[in-house]
Amino acid sequence: MNKSSQFQNENENQNQNENQNENQNENQFENENQNQFENQNQNQFQNENENQNQNQNKNQNENQNQNQNQNQNQNQNQNQFQNENENQNQNENENQNQNQNENQNQNQNQNQNENENENQFENQNQNQNENENENVEKNRLEMEQTILQNFVNKTSNIDEKSIEEIIKLMEKYPNNENIQEKGFIILQKFIQEKNQENRDKMRELKGIEAIIKLMINIPNNEDIENNDEYKELMNTAFQDQQIKTPKGIETIIKLMNNFPNNENIQENGFEILADTSFDNKKNQNEIRILKGIETIIKSMNNFPNNENIQEKGCGALWNISNDNKKNQNEIRILKGIESIIKLMNNFPNNEDIQENGCGALWSISNDNQKNQNEIRILKGIETIIKSMNNFPNNENIQENGCGALWSISNDNKKNQNEIRILKGIETIIKSMNNFPNNEDIQYQGCGALWNISNDNQKNQNEIRILKGIESIIKSMNNFPNNENIQENGCEALLSISNDNKKNQEIIKTLNGINIIKKAIENFLDNENIQEKINFIDEI
Repeated sequence: MNKSSQFQNENENQNQNENQNENQNENQFENENQNQFENQNQNQFQNENENQNQNQNKNQNENQNQNQNQNQNQNQNQNQFQNENENQNQNENENQNQNQNENQNQNQNQNQNENENENQFENQNQNQNENENENVEKNRLEMEQTILQNFVNKTSNIDEKSIEEIIKLMEKYPNNENIQEKGFIILQKFIQEKNQENRDKMRELKGIEAIIKLMINIPNNEDIENNDEYKELMNTAFQDQQIKTPKGIETIIKLMNNFPNNENIQENGFEILADTSFDNKKNQNEIRILKGIETIIKSMNNFPNNENIQEKGCGALWNISNDNKKNQNEIRILKGIESIIKLMNNFPNNEDIQENGCGALWSISNDNQKNQNEIRILKGIETIIKSMNNFPNNENIQENGCGALWSISNDNKKNQNEIRILKGIETIIKSMNNFPNNEDIQYQGCGALWNISNDNQKNQNEIRILKGIESIIKSMNNFPNNENIQENGCEALLSISNDNKKNQEIIKTLNGINIIKKAIENFLDNENIQEKINFIDEI
């Protein structure tokens, strides 16, 4: 093929390709236009549908709101109508209740007026009856007083039936001083006629109770209080066993408080409180609870110069405090220790006061360190030793003095030293030597030397120098069968010899070890004595 043909063919092919491309472009353009038109139509249709739906929803919401508003208006109208009806009913009920209340008040006022009239009438009748009863009672009282006066004027032959009537009258008029005074005089005459027989009869007829009631109910009648017959009857009442009971304790304390200036009542009261509290813990506590300790101390302070009251007051405090820690403390708190020491110093020559004073200090200080110290501070140790030295031949004072020094020195170094300084050790040993046959003094003396020497070498030496070891051993030899003396003797010898070689040698020389062994053999059931076998080798 030549070059021109080839060139012609190439041009044809080129034209053909260009036409083909042009046709493709046209088709593509037409397709794009058609798609664009279809999309526009589709979007337009969709928008029209959405607008239509939106309008429908809007119309539906408007209809719904309209219906809701209609319902709300309807409910409001209905509620308004209902409230109006309720208000109307409430007003009607209030009016009705008001009418009822007015009617009720009217009826109440009417009833009240009727009741007032009725009560006024009853009160008038009651007052009239009371006046009549008062006149009757007054006449009866005058008649009964006349009867009593006739008995008072009668000098003898007052029979038992008359006494019974008199006691009934005294019980009937407990606050009538005239009747009580006359009744007292008659009862006294009755007792004087036959003495013990009539006293027993009067007790059966509750005459003792009538006497006690009178003393309590009429405490300030000077005519009764100063009457000799009255004092006799009081003594009769105090001697009666009925009053020495827990119930009687309360009566006694009331009487002592009602008659603070009556020495006879105070003395009798002390005696009864001392008797009822002796070795009786229940009665001791009852006296404290009823403030009887305070009453005793107050009475002792009110009569500082009455020796009988001072003596019996000490005796009462002695018994009340015996082995009773609460009562011991109460006495200290109420300054009873001070009162006891003061009266012992005020009456140094009164043996009874010294005896009871030493006994009281002994009991109050027993196993009570506060009271032990109080006694030392108030110079009570000096008072006790002075009392023992003033009455060397009075066995009771010697026994109580030794007992007091034993108690005061128990586990108390200051008191132990005070006793030595005041020559109390010498006084104790002298007392034991003066009364070798008095078992109580020997027992208390051994106990005192035991406590005074406990863990106190100066006192141990003082006892040896004053031949106190000999006194202890002699006491144990004299009373081999007295368990208390043997026990205190063993304790004293061991205490005196503790860490003290000189005292140990003296005890060995005086055959003291064998005496302790003998006590151990004789009193197998006494644990305190049996324990001493472990300490013999230390001597």
